[in-house]
Amino acid sequence: MVVTNKTDTGIIPGSYAPQNIPAKSSGNEELKEKPVPDSNTGEVILNLSYEGKLLAQKELTNTTESRNAKLNATQQKMIENLKNDTSLGLGKQKKNAMVMAAERMFQEGYEVEFIAGMLGNIQNEGAAGKFESSAYISHPEQEPGYLKYMDEHFNYRKEFSGKSISDVGITKTIELQKKAEKSGFKGKFGLGMIQWTGKRTSGLLDSYKKYCKNDKPTANECAKAEVNYMVDELKSKDYSHIYNDWKKGGKGAGSAARYICNEYEKPADKNTQADLRAKNAVSIYRVMKK
Repeated sequence: MVVTNKTDTGIIPGSYAPQNIPAKSSGNEELKEKPVPDSNTGEVILNLSYEGKLLAQKELTNTTESRNAKLNATQQKMIENLKNDTSLGLGKQKKNAMVMAAERMFQEGYEVEFIAGMLGNIQNEGAAGKFESSAYISHPEQEPGYLKYMDEHFNYRKEFSGKSISDVGITKTIELQKKAEKSGFKGKFGLGMIQWTGKRTSGLLDSYKKYCKNDKPTANECAKAEVNYMVDELKSKDYSHIYNDWKKGGKGAGSAARYICNEYEKPADKNTQADLRAKNAVSIYRVMKK
C-alpha cells in the first residue's frame, strides 16, 4: 500500500558495475581498480586477472543479450521508448525498476496494456528495496496503527523507516519480519516497489534470498528480486484472476491499472488511487507505443 505525508526520502544508492576492460600489459597481472557507479547493472568485480575480467564481462553481456533475445522487435522498441522517456518524470531507480518489470512481463506473455497498468501502479508506490516510512511528522495522527506498533516495540522508526534494504541488510529484515509475524501482524511494514505488507513480505524476502548475492543487495538486485516475485504472485491462485478478469473486460491500460490497484495493490484510499494510477497507465502506454 502507498503511504503519503512522509518526510524521509529513502533514496536507494546506485548499483555498481565493472569498469571498461583496459589493454593487457603483461601476463596475468591483477587489476586493482575500484568499482564505479552504474545504474544499468548490479555487478561488482574486483582484482580479477585480465582473462578473468574478459570472461566476466562476456558473461554479463551474454546475460543481457539473452534477456533481450526473448523480446520481439516491437517489444524491444517499447522498452527503449520507456527507457528514453523524460515526460513521466521518473527518477533513475524508479525507471530502472519499471523497465525491468516491463521486460519480465513481456517475457511472460502479458499485453502492453496490462503491463502499462502495472507500471502505473508501481509509479505511485515505493522504490525497490525501500521500507515504508513511519515518520508522519506533520500529521502524526495519520500514522497507521501497525506502524505505531512497529515503532513502539521494534525501534522501527530509527532502524528501518524510509531506509533501503541495501543499507539495512536482508538478514536484519528477515529478523524484523519474524517479529511482526509473532505479533500476529499487529505490527507490519511495507517493503519495496509494491510495498508488500504482512504475510506477503515473507514471500518477497524469500525472493531476495534467491536472487541476491550478498546480504546488502545492489539496487539492481532489489529490482530483480521484486520483479520476479511480482510475476510469481500474478500467476498464483490468489492473484491470477486479475489478468483473467481484465481480459474479459475493457482490456485497456486504464482498466488494467484499476483492476491491479483494487485487487493486487489494495491501497487504503482505493478510489482516489485507482483514478491516479489509471491516468499514469494511459500516459505510460502512450510512451511505450509511440
